[in-house]
Amino acid sequence: MSKKHSLFGILLMTVLLLASGCSPKKAVLTTDNEKDLANMITYLEDQGYESSVEEADSDIFPGIRMRIKIESEVLEVYLYKNPTILQEVASGIGKDGSSYQNKSKTKVIEISWVSEPHFFKRNTMMVQYIGENENIIKLLTAYLGPQFAGL
Repeated sequence: MSKKHSLFGILLMTVLLLASGCSPKKAVLTTDNEKDLANMITYLEDQGYESSVEEADSDIFPGIRMRIKIESEVLEVYLYKNPTILQEVASGIGKDGSSYQNKSKTKVIEISWVSEPHFFKRNTMMVQYIGENENIIKLLTAYLGPQFAGL
């Protein structure tokens, strides 16, 4: 086989692999995720806060990560397929919010935050706020309930 045919074969195989879904797929929000996120944005607006939402890269915690900016504060929102998966992740977060142990308990991550961590959850959504703004903490507590981890 000629060099030209070999290159063509490799190129064709690469295109077929990419087209067949062997490339990483973007996570898709469920209907519940969309509803939870929309309801939270509506709540923030009803409380007089302007916010913006953007997709964020994954980090320490699994799940689809979104970022909500409220004034100068940032909320990291992690969305899960169902409340059971959310609870599995939440149960791995240390009470003070400075550690995370994965579901299989094979990996523990110690975390040093730039400010006080606060973790909340509701339905399919976990909200992480790193900061000390009492108004934001009260806002999140009123909507999401008491924090389950953090300071």
